[in-house]
Amino acid sequence: MLDVVTIGHSTIDIIAKIPDAHLHCRKDEKTCELCFSYGQKLLADSIDECIGGNAPNVAIGLKRLGFETGVISNLGQDEKGLKVRQILQKEGVDDSHLKNDSFNPTDVSLVLSYQAERTILAHHSPFVYLMPRDLKPPQWIYLTSLGKNFHKLYDGLRDYLVENQNVKLALNPGLQELNWGAQGACGILERSDILILNKEEAEILAKVSKITIKALGLGYEQNGINSVRWLLEGLSGLGPKTVVITDAKNGAFSYDGQNFLKIKPFPSELVEMTGAGDAFSAGLLGALMNDKSLAEALRWGSAEAASVIAKIGSTAGLLNKKELQNFLDSQKEIIAESF
Repeated sequence: MLDVVTIGHSTIDIIAKIPDAHLHCRKDEKTCELCFSYGQKLLADSIDECIGGNAPNVAIGLKRLGFETGVISNLGQDEKGLKVRQILQKEGVDDSHLKNDSFNPTDVSLVLSYQAERTILAHHSPFVYLMPRDLKPPQWIYLTSLGKNFHKLYDGLRDYLVENQNVKLALNPGLQELNWGAQGACGILERSDILILNKEEAEILAKVSKITIKALGLGYEQNGINSVRWLLEGLSGLGPKTVVITDAKNGAFSYDGQNFLKIKPFPSELVEMTGAGDAFSAGLLGALMNDKSLAEALRWGSAEAASVIAKIGSTAGLLNKKELQNFLDSQKEIIAESF
C-alpha cells in the first residue's frame, strides 16, 4: 500500500543559466523585471533538462525519505512523457496512475536562471484530470497544481475523501485553483489537514476569498494584508487544520489553530531556486508522517529546501533520511519558535 499519493502536473524542466541580463527594479526594489534586448541571441552558461512539476518532486522527495509514493498525473505520449515515467520508475515511485494522452504533449517549463533566481515560462496542456476509481487509500494525499481543468478532479476527490475518512490531505493549490478562492475549493479546503502556500499565493487566496476585517476582527483592510500572522489566521478560518506559509529568505511560518511558529532558513549556497517549495513540502510531510511535531516538521522542510537550492533542478538536492538527519544535526541552533 502507498503511504502518499501526489496529484498534479508532471513536467520536463529545461533550465537555462543566463550569465548576462539586466534587472529593472521599481523604487521599492520588491518588483523587478528581467530584461535583455529584443531579438538578441543569448549565450547560456548551461542548459539542463530535469523532471519537474510539484507532484513528481514531492513524490521523489518522500520516496528518498523512505515512504512508498505514487503520482496521479497526465503525460503526453511522447519522448518527454517517457522520460518522466522512466525517472519516476528509477526513483522507485509508483507510476501505475500516470495517464498517457495521445492528443496533447507532456507539459514543459523553460526556466531562465539569473543570479540564482528563476523566471519560468510554463506550457500546460489542457489535460482533464480524473480521480482514479481503483486507488487504494494511502495515508496521505498531496494535492497540488492541476491547471484550469481542476474541477472534475476536485469533484472526484471530495467523494473519495468522504468514503475514506482516514486519508489525510495536504493541499498546495496552483494559480488557477487559487483564483477560484474558497468557493472553487469548497469541500477540499475544509477537509485539508494542512494547507501549504508561499506568501504571494497566500495573499491571492485571502484576497479572492474576501477575507475581511469583519471576518477576522483584526483591523486591516481587505486589499492591504501585510502580516503573515494575519494571513495564517485568516486562511485557517477557511477550514484547514494547519496553515503553513513560506516566504523565501524570511523563512517559514505556521498556525495550527492554537500556536504560531516561525523558522529562519537554513544556510545554503544559492545556486538555483527551482523546486525549493516542493522540497519544503516533502520535508514537512516526511516529518509529520514520522510523528514529529509541527515545529520539527518546519525544520525538516527548511533543511530540504536549503539542500535543493544548492543544486540545479528540483530533485538533485533532495535528501535521503540519513543525509537529512546529518544536515539537521549540523544546524541544531535553527529551531521553530513562537511569534
